Amino acid sequence: MKKYAVFGLLIAFLSFSLVLAENYHLNVSQSVVINGNTISLDNVGSSGSVRISINGLSHTVSGTGKYAGFEITVVDYYYSDVLNDRAATLGISTYTSSGALKAGESTVFGGKTIVLENVGSTGAVMVSVDGIFCTVSGNNICNSVKITVVDYYYSDVKVDRWALLSFDIVTTTTTTIATCTDSDGGKNYYLKGIVTINPTTFVIPKIIIVVINPIFFDIPINYFSGFYRYYTFIMIISRRTFIEDCNNSF
Repeated sequence: MKKYAVFGLLIAFLSFSLVLAENYHLNVSQSVVINGNTISLDNVGSSGSVRISINGLSHTVSGTGKYAGFEITVVDYYYSDVLNDRAATLGISTYTSSGALKAGESTVFGGKTIVLENVGSTGAVMVSVDGIFCTVSGNNICNSVKITVVDYYYSDVKVDRWALLSFDIVTTTTTTIATCTDSDGGKNYYLKGIVTINPTTFVIPKIIIVVINPIFFDIPINYFSGFYRYYTFIMIISRRTFIEDCNNSF
């Protein structure tokens, strides 16, 4: 009796596995629809690798692979010089990634509540971060959280859809923009203006100056007084183009 009981459990287990992983024989260009997903056989290689597409997104399967919630195994194949004669038998089952959120579920990251609102057939997901809604295709920043779609599954039944997401906090920095002031309102061409870049102040003439690397230079500014007067400018800006134009300088 015990042997028959074990044998019966084995038969039940195998039957359950067959329900999860069904075999589909497809010729090139044929497809099968599973839970709202269209899986097509696009090509068969001479060594048994096959190219499939799931809802239009292409994948290459050598042996067994997992793509968009489907585990696909090349059970058998036929290769021919004629493309349309090529065929393959594919074992197809579904899986769920560990740690994935189902549509409508939420998690907390960095003090923010992230809800998986929906999953599209090609992997784009709709999320909300503390009430701010964003669409993520690949990755995107939503309410200062960088969200990446690691894996996903689409179904024609919304509650069965899921996505495995990764999160990173995005920090922002504030850059101080240089401001230009003119002590005489632009009346005197030769009066120097001031450009302030916190925390250092540079003295420059009222002309547009472009500096790419650290440089020291003199500029003659008066040719009418019988002698040359020079202002010396020291610009300490490395590997940047610095352009400044004091208002009303000319």
